[in-house]
Amino acid sequence: MGKEVVKQDASSKLGEYSRLWNHEDIVDVLTINSGSDSIQGIMFDPPQLENVEWCGSSFEKMNNLRILIVRNADFSVAPKSLPNNLRMLEWNRYLSEYLPQGFYPKIMVVLKLKNSQFISSIPLQNLENLTHMDFSNCRLVTQVPDLSSAPNITTLALQGCTGLINVHDSVGIHPKLRDLSFFGCTNLTIFPRGIKMTSLERLHLSGCRSLQHFPNILEEMVNLWFINADCTSIKEIPHSICYLPRLKHLSLSFCYDLISLPESISQLDRLASLDLVDCKKLRQFSAPPNLAKLWMDGCESLTLHSLNSILSQALKAVEPFELYMPRFHIPNWFHHRSDIGSLSPMEKCVRNSTFAPIFEI
Repeated sequence: MGKEVVKQDASSKLGEYSRLWNHEDIVDVLTINSGSDSIQGIMFDPPQLENVEWCGSSFEKMNNLRILIVRNADFSVAPKSLPNNLRMLEWNRYLSEYLPQGFYPKIMVVLKLKNSQFISSIPLQNLENLTHMDFSNCRLVTQVPDLSSAPNITTLALQGCTGLINVHDSVGIHPKLRDLSFFGCTNLTIFPRGIKMTSLERLHLSGCRSLQHFPNILEEMVNLWFINADCTSIKEIPHSICYLPRLKHLSLSFCYDLISLPESISQLDRLASLDLVDCKKLRQFSAPPNLAKLWMDGCESLTLHSLNSILSQALKAVEPFELYMPRFHIPNWFHHRSDIGSLSPMEKCVRNSTFAPIFEI
């Protein structure tokens, strides 16, 4: 219905429609350069990968374009210009190493350029209104620059940016960031040593295998509830982790260099899930009081004192407690064993694994 209204309101020329979503119509407009100021939104998402041969200057006439979404398409050349009135730019497989010269999107809110060819540094000039930025799988990006020029950004995603090495310190003190993801940034080595991010809710560092340091928490961060730092080279977690009073999930699996967790982790009374699978050098830690799930299969170096303390805590648990550890670590005196076959709630999770579920009260 809405599509028909738009067609009725516009003239017969495709370039005078206010919105374009048919991929064949969009190709026609771009290749013959028939756009106009009437176009406010373009959604180009063909059912199959489309190769578009064009001159690159078709957006010069679209001064009122506010939304531009390009997916599943390869263009012969990068755009020579983009309208400064854009509020949302999503262009998967963007061809150029840079945004066009003279592009100053002061009202840009969403910038998504996944799988693109950007090099060196992400451009952040004149983006005061930006809230979401996604450069996932931009493998030539090497650094995240100073974020002070994007004071309202809430989501920063750089998953799979394997060339990323350096994250600017300003990221660690950004007041608006809620979701920060560097999943799979295998060469990331320089990350803020300290963070005080009052709005941060989720921190994703999984797969950053070159990262050796977990940041110090400089002040209480009451909104952070999720941390995933699996498959990193982190050696220790700072004592200041106690400044995360609402942390619910902490995952450190396959952190082969992790030796110990600080005593202060026992102060995290909202931590419900702790994943330590295959932390082979981990020797000791004190479990938080209200854990519901503790995964520690492959923790071959845990001291007897730590094991006894954890098992004793499990026995005293009032709420349901799921504990997973290597069978050879289960002491003979512990009688609350459950075989995989008898633990029906978790059967699907452990059937093909080496985990040994101890009990579920």
